[in-house]
Amino acid sequence: MRKNLLMKIAPALVACLPLAMYAQESINVNALKVENKISPYLYGANIEDVNHSIYGGLYDQRIFGESFEEPVTGSPLKDFDFFEGDWSVSEDGVVSVARHGGAKMINNSVSLGDSYVEVELKFNTEGGENAGLVIHVTKAGNGADAFRGYEVSISRDGKQLILGRHDNNYRELAKGELAINPDEWNKLAVKTVGATLEILVNGTSIITCTDDDPIMSGYAGLRTWHSDASFRNMKVTDENSIVDFEAYGGNWTVADGVLSVARHGGAKLVHKETLGDSSVEMEMKFTTDGGDSAGFAIHVTDPKEGADNFNGYEVGISRDGKKLIFGKHEYNWQSISETPIDIVPTEWNKLKVKTVGKKFEIYVNDELTTSYEDPTALLEGGVGFRTWNADVSFRNLKIERDGDVKEITLRAESKQSDLKLMQNPAYFKISSMWDAIVSKDAVVNFAHITDDAYNTNCSQEVDFVSGTGVAGVANRSLNKWGIAVKQNQTFKGFLFLKGEVSGKVYVALQNVDGTKEYAVQEIDGITSDWKKYTFELTSNTEDVNSRLAVYIKEPGQFRIDMVNMMSSEEDQFHGAPFRKDIAEAMVEQKLTFLRYAGTMIECDGYRFKSMIGPREDRPVYNGRFYGYASHGFGIEDFLNYCELSGFEPVFAVNSFETAEDMAFMIKYLKGDVSTPEGKMRADNGHPEPYHLTYIEIGNEEVLGGDNADQYMDYVRRFTDIYQAIHSIDPTIKFISSAWWRPESEDNMRDVFECLDGMADYWDYHPWADSDELGGHVEREMKQMQEMFLKWNPNTTMKCALFEENGNSHNIRRALGHVTIQNAARRMGDFVLATCAANALQPYKQNDNGWDQGTVFFTPSQVWGMPTYYAQKMASENHKPLLVQSEAPASLDVVAATDENCDQVVLYVVNKNAEAVEANVNVAGKNDTKQVRTITLSGQLNDVNTPSEPERIVPVAETLDGVDNINYSFKPYSYTIMIFDNKSVGISDVTEDSYLVVSADKQIVIRSAGNENTPYEVFSLAGASIAKGKVAASGEASVNCQAGAYLVALRTVDGTKVYKVIVR
Repeated sequence: MRKNLLMKIAPALVACLPLAMYAQESINVNALKVENKISPYLYGANIEDVNHSIYGGLYDQRIFGESFEEPVTGSPLKDFDFFEGDWSVSEDGVVSVARHGGAKMINNSVSLGDSYVEVELKFNTEGGENAGLVIHVTKAGNGADAFRGYEVSISRDGKQLILGRHDNNYRELAKGELAINPDEWNKLAVKTVGATLEILVNGTSIITCTDDDPIMSGYAGLRTWHSDASFRNMKVTDENSIVDFEAYGGNWTVADGVLSVARHGGAKLVHKETLGDSSVEMEMKFTTDGGDSAGFAIHVTDPKEGADNFNGYEVGISRDGKKLIFGKHEYNWQSISETPIDIVPTEWNKLKVKTVGKKFEIYVNDELTTSYEDPTALLEGGVGFRTWNADVSFRNLKIERDGDVKEITLRAESKQSDLKLMQNPAYFKISSMWDAIVSKDAVVNFAHITDDAYNTNCSQEVDFVSGTGVAGVANRSLNKWGIAVKQNQTFKGFLFLKGEVSGKVYVALQNVDGTKEYAVQEIDGITSDWKKYTFELTSNTEDVNSRLAVYIKEPGQFRIDMVNMMSSEEDQFHGAPFRKDIAEAMVEQKLTFLRYAGTMIECDGYRFKSMIGPREDRPVYNGRFYGYASHGFGIEDFLNYCELSGFEPVFAVNSFETAEDMAFMIKYLKGDVSTPEGKMRADNGHPEPYHLTYIEIGNEEVLGGDNADQYMDYVRRFTDIYQAIHSIDPTIKFISSAWWRPESEDNMRDVFECLDGMADYWDYHPWADSDELGGHVEREMKQMQEMFLKWNPNTTMKCALFEENGNSHNIRRALGHVTIQNAARRMGDFVLATCAANALQPYKQNDNGWDQGTVFFTPSQVWGMPTYYAQKMASENHKPLLVQSEAPASLDVVAATDENCDQVVLYVVNKNAEAVEANVNVAGKNDTKQVRTITLSGQLNDVNTPSEPERIVPVAETLDGVDNINYSFKPYSYTIMIFDNKSVGISDVTEDSYLVVSADKQIVIRSAGNENTPYEVFSLAGASIAKGKVAASGEASVNCQAGAYLVALRTVDGTKVYKVIVR
């Protein structure tokens, strides 16, 4: 009869008996009611080379611009921005340009509205088309039509004057007849007043044109269209120059002390004074219907044309007069608050901002409306006016500092500027990620070579012509932020050289300007052929802003290409080419799953075969996020990093890869060393096959629009790759990346039916910055599951949530992530993984809107954002079984436990601005030895910074008592509540035991000596099989199949739970 096995079971399983009803405002957990299994991969991240998070970050290559593919930037002309072409400047101020299809030089010192612009020009050679001026230019870039503004040109034959308009295209507005000698100097002038443009040649008005949709402001510049031309004596007169202010976009005018600006997407007018602690006020009113907002810009530094192109704060009033808008700009927009107000916006209203240190107070009509303390405050800068798509006027600007009040007179004047056309002394023809090294007594020519390179297309030439000193190039890593070195730290590297050098080439670690040298190595034997040279440098000091210099000390000429420098093995992550501090931070985050994919894979150059083998032979390619991306870190390197870190990997391949190359890839990554592909992998440094279970095909395919043909094209590409890989390794699980559009059911069903049985998962990318946070995600995942089962009730296809995207990295984003995790827990094994994007981000690097890093870094520092800590909290307290829970609507709650119920864990999100109090009931609390909480909380916009890297971190607490827990969940918080349970003692079954198993597979429950002993029998999945009460000295029998069960009963010694095996 003794065929039962009794085991120690954690007491929280004693939730077994639902003996009481819970109050509605409570959090109630039934820890024996298992509802589903929770994936261990909910603690994932998505990593891709966006914002240089890999090349410049995780990848230990300290040289950015390794292969000199980046073109020459900067401008040969002082105070002008350069957009293509071969321009030169003579000592007497003549600017010449070789014929080119749209090269332009745009002045960046004077923004113009109503104005007069003139220049003298002549053509230098026969042939060509036209050249002239461009005015009111904004949004300029490389390309013939890559700008917004007007073009005024003289034809090469001197017979036509052409006026056109560019909006990233070209539209002719007017033509005029000329009779001039184009080979002599001719004066071309443009006068603008409002919407009217008057064009003059040699003082004679030729064209007058009124534009129906005028471009009211911008910058002036020079341009050629397939002509060799020269320019001189360029002058501009701003008819409405605001005294002591600088305009950055917009058409600003002043009349009777009232400043007005026409609606514009971010125009600003900044005063010349720099302010710290101060009080600024002005009056403003909106002058027409419609628009968005306007107000102050304060503590402004580094302003340029563009909506977010400055550092500072914006304090604005909405056009409807209902909101006070406060936000921060760091070349982006970070909303701080929107406070309700109620004013008449078309009347004069006073706006005042007072700053003291990090604290800001904002008043509307002398009433304090909002206050805020910014932990990463911008402490000083200029004050200015700003409009965001609104017609608005301002008056009575006052600045108070140290008790002194100064009234700023708003007035305009006509201001003429002679735009001296002179050589930019800082301009060298050097690949843009590198700097020139030139001694003052050395004559040096630099050339960016585009037809002679070891790697890809380009190399750099240094020609030390004559003189004394040194000549060379230097690299300061990503964004020229500097290479961080420590004392006695060793770096190893290589470079390729060729040339005619009589002496040596020197490779050195130096301080930022080269006045101090920390380590140097001599290289000799330079020949006329490309050759690889290695170096090893050990720094004699610490410097967070050093550079790598390559130079010669005597006249000679050399070319350089493909430079690589990394930490020595002891300073790398397990000796692999990964930056140790960043790699370790990701491990400390307790990630369990890492995806290597994203928009970066969607380009022609992203191919697996380009990512393997010696790094010096891997080509630079035109990436989606950076035009000169490195293959130094590729899919194989990603798998190596995951292997060393213990992460489950998944990567995506470009869906346009060929089946042949994908067959090679799977053989290379997983083949035995005895195979040709496996041997190649071993020769490249990894003898053992890689662990690989998941491969995604493509990324966000058909994102651009709901196009049935494009979906079917993707299905065909998926199928080709699937068949190539699956025929070699049927263990691989595949993920479809077709963009999920549930509203397009026909297209979704067609894709599903084609891929069902091939794709194991469908990738779904939700927006994690939604006001609902995770609520909308749960609805969409449920809808996806319902649609799958409707189309095929027997399908095994499930969901993979591989990118949670947004544009923030603050507390709000952390709450978005954990509510999505809670939603995924409730969805059970339908969801493979949740991956927050992006895993990494360089501090203050956001050139594409994806301002959402989890781990941030500088050259010398690494720290986590709130999402990092939320992820770490959840991963460290993962439990595999979701159990039944009920919670008030004000909280998002999930409860989970493990197979032995050693702990019960609650994951609680409070998305509200107020604390929420709740009574927490977990059945069986009488057997709980302690209750602990871990809480992450703050204001929605709170982030961690280099100066305060642990400002927002989890706080742990052990609660008093284990019964009747009343807990206040903090505003905007994520709380993990852990019930640590006592163990239940076990003794052998005897005739006196409460519980036996009979030979005929009955569980016999005997009286525990008290009246009406309650009992309940559960399956291991938590399903209730039987329950009841046993009278004093009685017994009850429960018929069972062979298997394992949990039996809970109330004894005289308290509630006990047994695990029983019926054989």
